[in-house]
Amino acid sequence: MEQWKEIKLADICEIKYGKDHKKLDDGNIPVYGSGGIIRYVDTYIYDNKSVLIPRKGTLKNLFFVDGKFWTVDTIFWTKFKNSNVFEKYIYYFLQTQNLESYNVGTAVPSLTTSILNELKVNLPPLEEQKSIANTLSCLDEKIELNNKINKNLEEMAQAIFKKWFIDFDYPLTDEEIANGGREFVDSELGKIPKGWKVVKINEISQITYGKNLPKKNLKSKGYPVYGGNGIIGHYNEFLYKTSKILISCRGENSGNINFSLPYSYVTNNSLVINLLNEDYSYFYKYYFLFNDFKKHKTGSAQPQITIDNIKNVKVLFPNNTITNNFKNFYSSIFEIYLNTNKENEKLTQIRDTLLPKLINGDVRVPY
Repeated sequence: MEQWKEIKLADICEIKYGKDHKKLDDGNIPVYGSGGIIRYVDTYIYDNKSVLIPRKGTLKNLFFVDGKFWTVDTIFWTKFKNSNVFEKYIYYFLQTQNLESYNVGTAVPSLTTSILNELKVNLPPLEEQKSIANTLSCLDEKIELNNKINKNLEEMAQAIFKKWFIDFDYPLTDEEIANGGREFVDSELGKIPKGWKVVKINEISQITYGKNLPKKNLKSKGYPVYGGNGIIGHYNEFLYKTSKILISCRGENSGNINFSLPYSYVTNNSLVINLLNEDYSYFYKYYFLFNDFKKHKTGSAQPQITIDNIKNVKVLFPNNTITNNFKNFYSSIFEIYLNTNKENEKLTQIRDTLLPKLINGDVRVPY
């Protein structure tokens, strides 16, 4: 096999600055910031393969783009100048570098071109670069496919929920068919189907604060840990065995709704809704999603939502037949959702184990 060589990143590509996007018109070309795509515009800064490297913010968020894109000034883009380099290999190589350790910022984490240009790259022969990148890409593509499947399942379930429980266009019960159709009655929430009720949240659930877990104790693997706005890390112990409804209760995003996976750990940045009857969990997962809890925020310097803020909030309580029908529909979707999640956990573990070994040459792939 041909020998690997060490080369500076500056010898492989030019590191370019992003530009302001505010005056651009809307379109279908993605605009990247250090957190990912922030909008779509009608023009592009570059049209080719490129690795996007954060300049400010979250320094580990790398992106690979093949085609037209725009970047803002918080993220660099790269223009490759060496035909003996496979661009996606460099994307994976940079993932093995602890870019956060090169931070030169104080208040905001930052990288500079001078630092990045001096990075030493382990460069195998071109064909081996392609084999390494393609091996890792297969895993990433399968993970992304699973994510799309789960996104489509969620959208399908939300659409059915809205149709049944917001628009009240659900399959008629036997009793309704016998009576000639749906009958509506007045309630505190407006017109609702006869037989449905309006109840307070604390009548159907126990509301608690999630258990505190300092960020310094977070790990890269294990059970998912939820902050106020989604998964923020992992831990080696779990708190709940069933999926829970979470309401963000600290900061500007107070009122955001999340749903934890089974075997999850939850931090105290969330109010945890423990339904007294788990049979209703499928229904209420979406019912809470369609409620605006942000209007229950208090505080100015530090907005928050407390248990007292929401315990008396009125929610809809359908009849058992409709709820059970939705549960039967959604339980099969949720099973697929969990299975693809578990598969992604395994694929991610395989990829993260292989990545440094392939990049360092500890494991070689045929080419």
